[in-house]
Amino acid sequence: MPAMPSSTPDILLRKGRDVARGALLEEAKIALGLARMHAEALAGAGWSTKQAKQLGAHLDALSAAVGAHHEQRLMARSATEREAEARRVAMRFLKHLRNAVPLALRTSTAKVKPEAFRVGVPLGRSTPRIAAHLTKLAGPVTKLDADLAPYFGGKRASDRLRETLALLSKRDVEQEVQRQASPRETERLYRAAGEVLQDLEDLHRVARIAFDEQPEIRRAFRKKKLAKGRRAGKGAQGGAAGAGAGAAAGAPLPTAGVGEPAIRSES
Repeated sequence: MPAMPSSTPDILLRKGRDVARGALLEEAKIALGLARMHAEALAGAGWSTKQAKQLGAHLDALSAAVGAHHEQRLMARSATEREAEARRVAMRFLKHLRNAVPLALRTSTAKVKPEAFRVGVPLGRSTPRIAAHLTKLAGPVTKLDADLAPYFGGKRASDRLRETLALLSKRDVEQEVQRQASPRETERLYRAAGEVLQDLEDLHRVARIAFDEQPEIRRAFRKKKLAKGRRAGKGAQGGAAGAGAGAAAGAPLPTAGVGEPAIRSES
């Protein structure tokens, strides 16, 4: 039997996008064991040693991808939380400054006008806007350092501003790095899941050929856990990829690639 035709990367991504990764990992481990147990019979129906090794390699790759994706999600969440905290620190500083500036200006001889501290646009929770406003305030705050010192514990407000701006900029960069990494890790996970799912579909087809007259063996190759994951995830957008086989179930399972006949679930 000739080797099964490989799918294009786009098809593999679509295959792996909505499958329940935890169920897929567990099912693939079971299928690999069955393939080794019935290697001779499967080989006679077209399941090659190369395909068996490929399933094992794809299973290892999926396990690694699930772990990496989970770790990346944790890092991205942590980066987002750190950026939010840096924004809160910046807004507290601006509130402090807003209360101190009128007092400092009243006795100051520095040539600084109140308008220099005016916010041009609502800052909201926009890190770039908050950073831009802090940058704009650097000059006026530096000129008022001596006058602001009593309201900042005797320290220079400009030093506090620079520290706040540096922290905000650092957290913004960290969050952006994680944001850009997320699609790469997700694509890697989807492709790895698609490869394993395709291997299982091929093995299922070969098993139906090899054990056409042995229903008890043929039924052992059915994707029971994936079917369960499909029912559990019905209507969902896709399971969160947890580390290991306990990941949450995703949306309904695509059982055939584009241009391929769907695999029927009967034995």
